[in-house]
Amino acid sequence: MMLSIKIIFCVSIFAVAAAVNRDQYKSYAGYQVYEVVPKTKSQLNSLNKLTTEVGYDFWKEPTLVNQPVHINVSPQLFSSFSLFLQSNQLLPKVLIEDVGSLISAERSALTDRRSKPSRFNFDYEVYHTLAEINQWLLDFASNYSDKVTVVNVGSSYEGRTISALKISTGTGKRAFWLDAGIHCREWIAPTTAMWIAREFVEKYGIDSEITNLVDSLDWYILPVFNVDGYEFTWTTDRLWRKTRSINEGSPCNGTDPNRNWDFHWSEVGASNIPCADTYCGSAPFSEIEVESVVEYLSALPLAAYFAYHSYGQMYMTPYGYTADLPADYDLLKAAGDEAVNAISDFNGMSYECSTIESLVGLASGSSVDYVYGVLGLTYSYGIELRDEGQNGFVLPESEIRPTAEESIEALKIIAGHVISNLS
Repeated sequence: MMLSIKIIFCVSIFAVAAAVNRDQYKSYAGYQVYEVVPKTKSQLNSLNKLTTEVGYDFWKEPTLVNQPVHINVSPQLFSSFSLFLQSNQLLPKVLIEDVGSLISAERSALTDRRSKPSRFNFDYEVYHTLAEINQWLLDFASNYSDKVTVVNVGSSYEGRTISALKISTGTGKRAFWLDAGIHCREWIAPTTAMWIAREFVEKYGIDSEITNLVDSLDWYILPVFNVDGYEFTWTTDRLWRKTRSINEGSPCNGTDPNRNWDFHWSEVGASNIPCADTYCGSAPFSEIEVESVVEYLSALPLAAYFAYHSYGQMYMTPYGYTADLPADYDLLKAAGDEAVNAISDFNGMSYECSTIESLVGLASGSSVDYVYGVLGLTYSYGIELRDEGQNGFVLPESEIRPTAEESIEALKIIAGHVISNLS
């Protein structure tokens, strides 16, 4: 008997934010996100084959047996997806009944509640367009010019500037780098990065712990890594993940910028199919955004690297390309465990800490592996922020503050470890 999949029909009326064309914005009305758990290698292989088919958007890739897989499915594919589940004896669970309604609610909130950014009034508890974030960078640096400067990291495929903040109280210090938005649909990541910047500057001289962190290290905060993709999530497709570069000979644009780094590139956990969300690119560093960030990072006296993502609530250490543990795993794991425990003590939220491979499966060509394996940096983490799939990439704005606050608690812990081990 065919497994029954509940179909929700709705008409999504989008509250359109400034600079968004209603007719161009992709509708996800009726799309549903399913969780399936492969119990056998055969089921896992079948799910991996499904990742190459158009219309299936894997929010959590099939990487490990007994590891949940999240799939965003269009209404047009419900029947064939049901047959696929039946033939592979996979039992589905509906995580999100209508993705379109979540996006519609989000866009209504953007119109109804978000403040217009200005020098004196920037709302950190709403999502912001790329233009607003870029203006915030300039205003923030101007308001706190004794500690903050805007640095030009490079340019994007479509010619946009990739800008970061440098927070510093002196010269000759090691650098702690944080970036966000390499996967552009993960909107909670840029808001968290901006919140951290504000916290570090506004509480400097007031909070002794933060004061020590800022005095001990130079902080580089890149709110939006994948600027072209982020703009595209506002103008055209909320769930776009990749860059916007043209792939010669393919109708599909973009490369996954977190599979494009030149360390075990394209070995495992990445696709060589341009239409796939995990497409690794035509060559290592084929994406100008990745090349620009690598060049900038390589010139810094780095002490630590954080890459903020969503979702899953994890603090991930190298490696992603192999199940082998890095030489510094015990050090990384101890600091990470202390950080996730600090979050639990702070508000009861549960995060995990382990390697990328053990938490999300094999993934080669990532920033975290490159920074550790090529740049030789001990403290390199990829962080998956809230939630665990209830809202996925469309995290409500009400989650911005608690996500940022718990992230700061964890950051304090790991930065403390970094400072203690400076050489």
